[in-house]
Amino acid sequence: MGRPDGIPVATLFNAHKKFQLLTLLVDLWVEPAMLKDGIDLYEDGANLGLSNMAFYVLSLVPEFLEELLKLFQSMMRERIRGAWKAFWWFLYRAFDDPSEISPGKQTRKMISDVLVYFLGGERALGARHLAKPPEHSLDVASRPLT
Repeated sequence: MGRPDGIPVATLFNAHKKFQLLTLLVDLWVEPAMLKDGIDLYEDGANLGLSNMAFYVLSLVPEFLEELLKLFQSMMRERIRGAWKAFWWFLYRAFDDPSEISPGKQTRKMISDVLVYFLGGERALGARHLAKPPEHSLDVASRPLT
């Protein structure tokens, strides 16, 4: 049953939660940092390209990806300094010593190459940026469809 103007009352869609969270990390931290330097990450879908590449690479070490996403979600939901520190400390530690993540030299290199985008976002935006995204920015249903 729809509204009189023909618009459906409800819409259903699927979302891959892990990929969605990683994409939000790109959208909420990497994109604004790059925009400060005059780079439009949304131009030609570069945000999706970066998200796809990052998801593929980080999926090579599922435990690491799982912890990264858990900490990111906590940081964005709680919006407290302790959660912010825990997330970024985890990423800096992984970047500084990737041998803890994977024994494979090539995998470690690829992961470090991905993490540099996230860390660049943190360096450019800092802790104050945590207050800028809308409160429900992690809720897929509350985000406009593009």
